[in-house]
Amino acid sequence: MIGFFPDPYPDELLYSACARYNDRARYPNATLAVSRLFGSRGAAAVVDLPSRINHFLSTLPPNHNYTAGRLIDKHTLLPFYDPFLPAERTHLLREDMKGGKSFNRAKGRIGATTSSIKTPIWLRFCPVCAEEDKAQFGERYWHRIHQIPGIELCSVHAVFLEDSCAPWRNLRNPSRFSSAEKAIHEAQPRPFNPSDFSHVILLKMALDAAWLLNWQGHTSDLNFLRERYYNLLLRRGLAYYNGNIKMSDLSEALANFYPPGLLKRLRCEIDNYYKGWVFSLVHTTTLAVVQHPIRHLLLITFLGCTADEFFTSSDIFKPFGDNPWPCLNRASDHFGQPLINECRVTDCWVKKKRGRPVGTFSCKCGFIYNRVGPDNSEEDRYRINSVESYGPVWEKALREIWANPSISLREAARRLRVSELTVARYAIRLELPMNVSGSRQVGSKTLERYQNFRISKGEALELYKQEWLEVLKDNPSASRRQLMTIASFLYLWLGKNAPEWLEANLPPTRKADHRGDLKDWKSIDIELEAAVEATCKRIREVDGRPVRVSLTAIIREVGHSAWIERCLHKLPRTSTALSNHVESHEDFLIRRVKWAENW
Repeated sequence: MIGFFPDPYPDELLYSACARYNDRARYPNATLAVSRLFGSRGAAAVVDLPSRINHFLSTLPPNHNYTAGRLIDKHTLLPFYDPFLPAERTHLLREDMKGGKSFNRAKGRIGATTSSIKTPIWLRFCPVCAEEDKAQFGERYWHRIHQIPGIELCSVHAVFLEDSCAPWRNLRNPSRFSSAEKAIHEAQPRPFNPSDFSHVILLKMALDAAWLLNWQGHTSDLNFLRERYYNLLLRRGLAYYNGNIKMSDLSEALANFYPPGLLKRLRCEIDNYYKGWVFSLVHTTTLAVVQHPIRHLLLITFLGCTADEFFTSSDIFKPFGDNPWPCLNRASDHFGQPLINECRVTDCWVKKKRGRPVGTFSCKCGFIYNRVGPDNSEEDRYRINSVESYGPVWEKALREIWANPSISLREAARRLRVSELTVARYAIRLELPMNVSGSRQVGSKTLERYQNFRISKGEALELYKQEWLEVLKDNPSASRRQLMTIASFLYLWLGKNAPEWLEANLPPTRKADHRGDLKDWKSIDIELEAAVEATCKRIREVDGRPVRVSLTAIIREVGHSAWIERCLHKLPRTSTALSNHVESHEDFLIRRVKWAENW
């Protein structure tokens, strides 16, 4: 047990409080401080997601009011990642941070080990915050919001963050805590330019990140994120009403929305519409792939939301408003009454209205009508674009009108609020007596044309379903693509009018054989070579005791471990750079002996 521990300040990292404690306790070496606080001499001083918090609490003086949950939520970066992780992974991550396992799995849990967005090299600070902290608390400290990868502005003062001389990961001494009081230098604040759209985006993301750090809510699962994205994309016309996303349109719109260079600056380039991070965020097959929160914030910003609005708003885009909707059957006794509770929304494929929603409204009286949306006023709810089925009630009214020879064809059409041609067509279909009255004459051409009346949509649906089942029976081993070729009309018609039934009556999808390599390995090789050489140079120039330029140290800084470990044969320049710069144990020992001689 330790004799004292300083209370963490607002928005202070637990790492920062430990650094202030270390400065006051004046331990002779950094390893001793870590072992006293976290019970392991081999533990590292972790900035963002520390582990062994339960052991840390057991070392504090009696009667302290801290809990593991409070420290994690108020003094680590987990709340920033939490809303974008599966619930079970968040639970495991919290247990890892509380527990006493020697190996910290936090980076793997949040997907940082495979992400191109890396942690900063140096701990960062806001010059204005530093001065205010000094005036209010008598000392400076490391703020959580300033250490989030991808955040470059202070959310409070709207000035750019500055690098300190304290490394985020101390390669020479991983157990060492670096306090802000010793590492922060004097710096002139660099304000953001409100006329620069890149600066506006960076400030908005900083504000969203600050909100996430203090939000106490949680998402139910990753489907929540996808549904919110889908709902917002529908508003922008970037999604289909069958649940799919217009990926090429979305990726192109995102790339055009952000200023040139900003996405590259944030390591969020859009280089492949169907394999990149945008696809992973919104496609149902990739929901389990964890993406960095910065990428989520980029998409949320593009969709015109703040993080607060995205997570707390329950507003759902309804192109035809809320139910119930009115029945527009003029022949019924309930015309205009709100009796329809279900609306099926599909995509309009008519050229002039392509991309707009089509609502299909079905009343119990059998009247089914369509309307192209979205509705913009209350009057739109009483508008009809087409009728799929008039139903038995309407047909009964037609029979009664037709039985009265004093009612002309024009009057019949007026009463039923349809065209004279529609009355004639349905009279022919119902086999009503033709041309028995001089006031209701139907021309011979009309009679000839509509003798074979077009079947209703409901009848067509049943007929085409049976035909599709026959196609499946005749081609039991055919794939989906082959069935599309064999019966293309049935596939397209049922896909539009009965997509769920069609999906249930299709063979299982076959995993595609991805052949060929779509990555531009030449460009990757050039960029990776430069990154490797810069990292090797920095490791060699670390102040103090030398650090070995090992493959592990290089990958830790550069990232892309899978490329370097598995695809090095495709990266000749990177391979050469590694061969020239990675030190053997013998070479490192010689360099360390020379350093000791000159020290």
